[in-house]
Amino acid sequence: MQKLDRSIVDGPLASAVWKLAWPTMLQNVIAGLQGIIDHAMVGHYVGYTSNAAIGVSWQIFLVVIVFIASLYSGMGVLVARFAGAGEPQKVNRVVQQAFITSIGLSVILAVAGYVLAPYLLDVVRAAPEVKAAALPFLRTMFLGNVGMLVFFMIGGAFRAAGDAQTPLRLGIAATVLNAALSTVAATPSRSGVCASPAARNAPPSMKKTSMPTLPTNIVRRNGSAAAFTSGAARTTSSR
Repeated sequence: MQKLDRSIVDGPLASAVWKLAWPTMLQNVIAGLQGIIDHAMVGHYVGYTSNAAIGVSWQIFLVVIVFIASLYSGMGVLVARFAGAGEPQKVNRVVQQAFITSIGLSVILAVAGYVLAPYLLDVVRAAPEVKAAALPFLRTMFLGNVGMLVFFMIGGAFRAAGDAQTPLRLGIAATVLNAALSTVAATPSRSGVCASPAARNAPPSMKKTSMPTLPTNIVRRNGSAAAFTSGAARTTSSR
């Protein structure tokens, strides 16, 4: 643990609050961009049904995020106490215990989330086509929750110790990486199938499906069938 910046506790209160607050505020804004990037990519390359599936999944997963934030608030109190008292060994012990707890909790959440995902989607009464697209995505989020838990833990520990800029750097790096991977995943493949940020996190069965949940409306007119899928029309001859 790096040495505590004594200006936070010994200097003026207003400047100390602002020194901790502005990196946290900026980090939260940047973190919000990750969801916007995913929605934008899915909306442009997959369709509105998959976009709705991401929104439903995130609303359910927000319960997990709030629970995690509450858990690490307790860790932050202990880290701040020991860091202010100049006891780095105790700070390290608290962080180590929080890390072990995060690993164990991630396993529990992964198993419980994978099993309960269909029932959680039924609770919000998601439409059948939205549920079909949301289920693999939500399960993948639960299975990969360990990264988010560790990120929350590290960020909370640094902020509690008086360093709010390191979590900001980590947040910027995560957002840039997310944007890069989303852009690569959304590039059309040779077969013309467009991947998406949602498909990037989903099982292979979703990744190889082109616009899997978009309804196709057939309008028959003068012996022709106009098939409209996601705003793109093609006309096929019918006998």
